[in-house]
This record gives sequence, C-alpha cells and structure tokens, in this order.
Amino acid sequence: MNAKKAVAIVGAGPGLGAALAETFARAGHPVAIGARTLSKLETLAASINETTQGSGSPQVKAFSVDATDTRSVRDFVKKASGAWSADTHLHIGVWNPNTGFGIRPFQEWTEAQVNEALQVQVLGTHAFTQQFLETLGEPTSDISAPSHRATLLYTGATAAHKGAAKFAGFAAAKAGLRMLVESLAREKGKQGVHACHIVVDGLIDTEHVAKAMGPASHPNQRINVNDLAAQFYHIHQQPMSVWSSELAVRPFSEQW
Repeated sequence: MNAKKAVAIVGAGPGLGAALAETFARAGHPVAIGARTLSKLETLAASINETTQGSGSPQVKAFSVDATDTRSVRDFVKKASGAWSADTHLHIGVWNPNTGFGIRPFQEWTEAQVNEALQVQVLGTHAFTQQFLETLGEPTSDISAPSHRATLLYTGATAAHKGAAKFAGFAAAKAGLRMLVESLAREKGKQGVHACHIVVDGLIDTEHVAKAMGPASHPNQRINVNDLAAQFYHIHQQPMSVWSSELAVRPFSEQW
C-alpha cells in the first residue's frame, strides 16, 4: 500500500525535484522534500498538496537540508522517517542535488570548487544512503528470498561516464557517485534494496534552461521533466526479476 511507503527527496527545487515530488505524491506516497531554502519548499509542498487532495494523496512535507553538510543530510533522513504515523516507513530515497556543476578550464577549477562537488556528490550521497539504510534496519525475512524492502534512486549525469573538457571537477564527483551506487547495488540488492543510478544525458527543459539558451527547436529536443520523473517512478516499480542498476536517458536527437 503506497500510503505506508514514504519517499525522501533531497534536491527538491524547481525542475526535476519538484516533478519527482508530485509524481510520487500522485501515486499515493507520503513525500518528504528537502532543499536549502525552506520557504520555497513549503510553497511547493502546498501547491502539490492542493492539486493532489482530490485523489486522496497524502501530504507532502518540506524540510530544510544542506546537501554540503553530512550532518544536515542525516538529520533530514531521520526527520523524514518520523514525519508520519508509526506504520508509515521510508521505502524510497532519491538523491537529486546538482551542486558542484561547472564548466571551466582545468586550471580554473579551484580546490574549493572541486571539494564542494565531491562533498555533495560523494560524501553527501554516502551520508544519505547510510542513514537511509540505518532507518531501514536489517532484513527480517529469509535472505535467500528477500522482499522488495526499499528503492534508492540517484540522479547522475553524462559526466559520470565521460570526463569532457572543462568538466573536470564535476566529472570526478559524478563518477564517484556512480561507483558508490554500483557498489551499493551489488551488496544490498541481495537484501531486497533496489539501487539505481539514472544518467541524465541531455538538457532538462526547464524555465531556467529556456531563459539561458532560448526555446528548443523541437518539442522533444530537450528532456521533458515530467517524462523524466516518470522514468524514476518506473524504476521503483520494476519487478525484482528485472531490476535495473543504471538507466541512461537522452532526447532522440542527443549526440552520444
């Protein structure tokens, strides 16, 4: 029953994070959303709650979290796990912050910029996942035939596979995230925890992108944010016999 399976999303700002929150809420899940600016999150939560009330969807709750601070990340997971009634538990975690992104010549990547990227994409991922697994607890069913205990989804990027020119700091961090998730999937999949790294290979069609680059020349030239959120939800719904550990998505016209 989805109403008993809560979702925790870090990086729930405009764009993909907001679309993920609405997608899971419409499917009946309680959703805890986290980002640095609480006032904006509360507005987003209120908007989603207003549009999903008719379907009986549970409340979306907003929490402040600083993805660069591992203690803040761990506190968010703890708050999310206790945000609803005792019979509602965390079942889905989504790590979606984009902190650390940058395009600059190698010699212009400062130590502070590389460190920030690694802090969020590697150490933040590690802290989020560890705390989620601690909240989940050890499996109680027969380990030889586990049930689907949890889904952990991580937003990746082309840089996780390809260190393109001028992306050095970001590529190093995203590659680190990818390796953490792969190791996690190999270890915890046997215990009923589905971990998947989603490679977003292309521009997401957001208002920010449109202002910076102008409108797309074709409706499907950029990634539709709601279509992308639907792919995250699809991964969560995969039967255990066909779990994906990585999914790459890109527009039809993307060069790769």
